[in-house]
Amino acid sequence: LPPFPYEIVKISFGSPTNRMIASGWWSEPKHGQTNDGRMVTVQPPVENGQPRWAKAVAVEPTDAQVLSAERGNSGYHGGYWTVFVAVPLKK
Repeated sequence: LPPFPYEIVKISFGSPTNRMIASGWWSEPKHGQTNDGRMVTVQPPVENGQPRWAKAVAVEPTDAQVLSAERGNSGYHGGYWTVFVAVPLKK
């Protein structure tokens, strides 16, 4: 975990349209925001040409850390994911 104190940001996404999937939606970074307005960005590593959201990594801010990535149902067009990110508070 990053140094305490930190805020936990929840980033949820899913159920893209066919057009979104065709344009690479599942491989694109996803974004959230801290309470003080800082952007939080996560992205999946790509293994064998496929995005692996179960192994999501935090890209921004650089000192953030992914705590977990959980797949919801596998419904409409791939279902949805929820990624929890620990972000150190600004001093």
